[in-house]
Amino acid sequence: MDSPKNSEIDFDRLVIPDFSEIESDTFKKEVVIPYFKDIYKDLASRSDKKTSGINKITIIDYCQLPGILAERFFSLLDANNDEYIDLREFVYILFKVYYSSFDAQVKLVFDIYDFDRDGSITKEDVRIILSYIPILKETKDKMTKEGVFSQEGGGDENFETRIRIQEEISELLELAFKGKDKLSLEEFQKFNEHETSDMLVTVLTLLKDKLP
Repeated sequence: MDSPKNSEIDFDRLVIPDFSEIESDTFKKEVVIPYFKDIYKDLASRSDKKTSGINKITIIDYCQLPGILAERFFSLLDANNDEYIDLREFVYILFKVYYSSFDAQVKLVFDIYDFDRDGSITKEDVRIILSYIPILKETKDKMTKEGVFSQEGGGDENFETRIRIQEEISELLELAFKGKDKLSLEEFQKFNEHETSDMLVTVLTLLKDKLP
């Protein structure tokens, strides 16, 4: 993906990769893409190099993702590693978050966990990401649904809760890795399909909560 080099981006001629999961071409062209374009234009206008795209500081400030998650999300957006997010990169990832298939969303979250981009993830990769995700506030019914680590309104920060959450993360990792040092994308997907989708839903829930 090449960043825009012209002094003005021709938004009307932008071609976005086709996603079969979009309800219809009309919905995609008349609702989704214009909405994402408007957000992009606003964010790009705040950048130090407006014709290059959105810089890291602007993305991090806009998304308000906690800790390392902001860095990891920016690295996914910046597909060509030029330190700026062009319109194609921006829209492509937003489509993946909101409108892509289960397989595509699994790959998206897997890539967030995959710090060194070697096609596999370790326990520590997952532990680091989950440890930065806001904790769901307790209720009288003790939440047991998947994705408990990230829900809107999270923020139960007391020490005892933090310790318990770390223990739950460790239990989840033991279940997922089963003594292995690493998981491949295929193994990660199978675990989320057949065991529990906590590692997937937790991250997706937070992204959808923070993004437009």
